[in-house]
Amino acid sequence: MQKGMVMEVSRRHYVVLTPEGRFIKVPKQDAAAEIGQEITFELEKQFFLPLNLPRKAILAGGVAAMMVIMTILLPLMWAPTQAHAETYIYIDLNPSLELGLDKKSRVVEVRAFNSTGEQLIQELDWKGVPAKRLVVQLLNRARQQGYLEPNERILVSQIAIEPKDAEVSRSTLSEIEESIGTDTELSQSKVDLYTLPLPDMLKAEAEKNDLSPSKYAVWLLAKRNGLDLPPEELVGLSMTELMELVDLTPILRNPPSKEEWEEWIQEEKEIEQENEKDQSPSDKEDEKEEEQIDSPADEPSDKDEQDVEEGQEPEEEEETPKNDSSDEPAKEDPSKENPASTQPDSDEEENESDKPESEDPSKDPPADPEREHGPSAHSNHEELSLE
Repeated sequence: MQKGMVMEVSRRHYVVLTPEGRFIKVPKQDAAAEIGQEITFELEKQFFLPLNLPRKAILAGGVAAMMVIMTILLPLMWAPTQAHAETYIYIDLNPSLELGLDKKSRVVEVRAFNSTGEQLIQELDWKGVPAKRLVVQLLNRARQQGYLEPNERILVSQIAIEPKDAEVSRSTLSEIEESIGTDTELSQSKVDLYTLPLPDMLKAEAEKNDLSPSKYAVWLLAKRNGLDLPPEELVGLSMTELMELVDLTPILRNPPSKEEWEEWIQEEKEIEQENEKDQSPSDKEDEKEEEQIDSPADEPSDKDEQDVEEGQEPEEEEETPKNDSSDEPAKEDPSKENPASTQPDSDEEENESDKPESEDPSKDPPADPEREHGPSAHSNHEELSLE
């Protein structure tokens, strides 16, 4: 015999809960029992019911809710997270490259600062590769493509975005230096490798001048040594050429502190502001005039040639009607002809000879300037002969 508590009453059966926690379906006995009443029964046929009907409904709802939650969360759990760089490695020889590293010093970003750098990273599988391995691979590529000559100088620098990552940056530089030193092919080239940790403030200032932080640091040092190099000239120079112009030994042996870099950058900004103030408005106007003079300098001569050509064309057009009019009789358009110039001198003499003798010569109209030397002489001669 077994005992159990009645949990459900149907027409023919009870559902009882045993002390072991099992739900058992038993046939009804002669004595009627109520829910919650403890009864004794003899197990003839056992039915294992995991839950009663209300609990099934609850379970079904819970399962449905879990399915919805898993549908939402699973894609997020399995989706790859967007890796972002914690530190940056800069390789400067010529090409110049930037490598973004995650917390485990694996490469998550690659950027070139010049055209040779773009050629170097073409078809390069770099994602997730450890920094020390990728740097060696890039230098070997540069050697194969002719960018890395024997005894070439290479500057590898690193910038930590967060101050807490500064120590990790130094260890990464040490690992890179060791990997380059142990590589057989690079050791045969006898490259000179220099490493330099840099503060994060140099990154923003370098990007304003389209330079890598390493070359920007060299530019600052050159300015302090009295060598004024335009930033755009540094883009195409190799690190070997730069080190021949600027002595980097002081900062390589004893790297400047963050405060010293800040002071140098601030001094450079103040110098730029003073130069802008010193430039007078007249100088700016002169520059504008020079720019305007450079471009339209040749235009007036072209216009003059055009004016000459245009001036000649109307003359040719005027000559054409003159030639035509010469064939026509003079009577048709007497207004266009000058009688004084077209009539012969003999006609003038005849007209003057027809004048009365009593006429005073002093009252005659003034002679045309064009006829002063011709007709006037004949008329005086005729008057004398009449007298």
